[in-house]
Amino acid sequence: MEPSRKSQTIQANLFCDKTQGSSPDILGSGKTETVEKPVNWDSVCKVGICAMEKKVKSAAMQEMLQSILSHGKNFLKIEVFTPETIFHRQAEDWPIVDVLISFYSVGFPLDKVLKYVELRQPQCVNDIGFQKILLDRRLVFCVLKNIGVSLPPHIFVNRDSPSKKEELYACLAQVTWKNSTLEKSMESLQNALNFNQTGETIRVGSHSLRMPFVEKPACADRHDIYIYYPSSMGGGVRRLFRKTADRSSEYYNPREDEKCGDVAQVRLDGSYVYEAFLDADVQQDVKVYCVGPHYAYGESRKSPVVDGVVERLPDGKERRFVTTLSSEESKAATAIVSGFRQFVCGFDIIRCKNRFFVIDVNGWSFVKGNEEYYREAGKYLATYILFLWSRPNCADILSS
Repeated sequence: MEPSRKSQTIQANLFCDKTQGSSPDILGSGKTETVEKPVNWDSVCKVGICAMEKKVKSAAMQEMLQSILSHGKNFLKIEVFTPETIFHRQAEDWPIVDVLISFYSVGFPLDKVLKYVELRQPQCVNDIGFQKILLDRRLVFCVLKNIGVSLPPHIFVNRDSPSKKEELYACLAQVTWKNSTLEKSMESLQNALNFNQTGETIRVGSHSLRMPFVEKPACADRHDIYIYYPSSMGGGVRRLFRKTADRSSEYYNPREDEKCGDVAQVRLDGSYVYEAFLDADVQQDVKVYCVGPHYAYGESRKSPVVDGVVERLPDGKERRFVTTLSSEESKAATAIVSGFRQFVCGFDIIRCKNRFFVIDVNGWSFVKGNEEYYREAGKYLATYILFLWSRPNCADILSS
């Protein structure tokens, strides 16, 4: 059924002030953009969904797609790319769409999607190239530094091949850098030729970090994160992992041959990020879910470092609590959406001694089982999709 002229007018006013010749600042850039072509309200925007089948079929994603269509006022048509298409057809043979929603998860052929985007030039809700930055925790920290977000004290220990190093530098080349941040970022990625551990302290060049500290694999797909404690705290290691049943971590007391002095020897088999361990207020982590620069939703949960026991509700879901974000945390959300060019994303923070620190940035992330969130997020997403549809070159605003 064709949308009525009245609904067309309502939708037009939602994201484009045609009488003034400019669009609203829905990207958080602080700027508006001059309208260069009229919107064809008699056509329908084709929205492609390109992601792993499990993610697309999840309850949260299905709720979100329904909310997007509801707020799209009949101007949006969803086309899901099948696994057969994604994995067995050439990018040249994929469906042609106006706007693309595509996001990485383990096993997803991100390079193939990049080829498709270069070929067909759809407008992307989440920048595809920048998603490669999210695959390496070191690159994530480099971008967070560049946008001025608070980070815990940290050092990188790099053990990369020459080809991997070139890949990292290519990712950095996408970013708009401030001052000398690029040079500092490239320097921080140099291989650790003089790394050493002396008891409770690790050193790389002139940089050092003392236990307790957190050891994270550079590869963001790995979740085997270790926390090393000094001898005054027992000298052991808490090993974090993806939630398994009701467990999220285990405490490990190293054998004598696994020690450096009286404490555990750190891993020496790859590249790692080491962060100062922050003792979170009320022993909780905070997860923030962003949909655009002006909508961020926070939830807190019991930190996995407490005892490794996952608190669950009677229905089996992890117990979480809605938390109000401070003005500074909200500003960080806006900066992260813009800095990583991800309209839909999430990040983790630790609140410690009246401050907050960002410790991770995730790609496409949704709150689970919250109807109010789905309504608000669907509205913002539908608005942005229609905005992209009407602007052939507007995606670059995210970096302005």
